[in-house]
Amino acid sequence: MDLNGECLLSHDRTRFIEAGTAHYWAGVTVSSRGPSIEEEAAELYAQAKEQNDIIFKQPSLTVYATPWHYALITKLDRLKNKGSKSYDLNDAVVYLNKVIGRRDNRPVHASELSKWAKKFHLVVPENSLIAQLEMAYAQKYQLNGITL
Repeated sequence: MDLNGECLLSHDRTRFIEAGTAHYWAGVTVSSRGPSIEEEAAELYAQAKEQNDIIFKQPSLTVYATPWHYALITKLDRLKNKGSKSYDLNDAVVYLNKVIGRRDNRPVHASELSKWAKKFHLVVPENSLIAQLEMAYAQKYQLNGITL
């Protein structure tokens, strides 16, 4: 939110900004369905702060990475669209690895992807997309990233 309490939203950025006592959302699209944008952004900001992956820090400015599970599920949502970019699958693989790393290297269950999609009012990823992500993850990290 900016200093006037307005949400600042744009596409394809995954970070939260804290400047002094003001909190800025620079980012990933927040759903307009379900909870208010402000509530959803506040919850994601709190999770980003707890995750504490800092992208940039100066005395009165901190930029946090968005929660990795949110980055992953929104990237999967983008991948199902015709406008997806060539780098989107690789981004999803990296985000999946970040999620797995935060869980003692345990793979993500496919049902969790469905749960996250529903939570953020996105379309549940199809099995073919999940299989594509799993194959790309296994190719990059030589590990299983998703269990069924």
